Amino acid sequence: MADKGGWVMLAYRMPREPSTPRIAVWRRLRRLGVAQPVDGLVLLPDEPRTREGLEWVAERVVAADGQATLWTAAYLSGDEEDTMVQSMNSAIAAEYAAVSREARAVAAEGGQAWLAATRNGPNNEDSSGDRGELRRRAAQLARTLSQVQSRDYFGADGRVEAEQAILALT
Repeated sequence: MADKGGWVMLAYRMPREPSTPRIAVWRRLRRLGVAQPVDGLVLLPDEPRTREGLEWVAERVVAADGQATLWTAAYLSGDEEDTMVQSMNSAIAAEYAAVSREARAVAAEGGQAWLAATRNGPNNEDSSGDRGELRRRAAQLARTLSQVQSRDYFGADGRVEAEQAILALT
């Protein structure tokens, strides 16, 4: 988890066509969990992993005949920085809440599948297929949680609840 010590900032501009490089850049920025105060400007807490991620993006932008500039920056106003951190935390907290909600739904469906299996016997093909699907969904949720955690730079609310909801599935 980063502390509010500084930021790495990327200003970039890409040609509209071809769209494939733009989409690749957008996807990578989304995976990194960037804050975007204005179009063409993104920022992340300054740490080695985030610098490396934005350097990768800058290289792709330039390779696609675009322009990219990386800076390190610091907010002059603590209030503005707090607002940015709160905005990033709100987005991550919403993702944690979605993971928790989905995990509870899978757990409820798992309980129904277990009841069906006990009612219909252990060799019931429908119930074993349902249990396999529930295991697959639980594994996908665990991967999603891991991805969200990788973008949680400031310890957003909801992390513990999401982790507990996933653990309840295993």
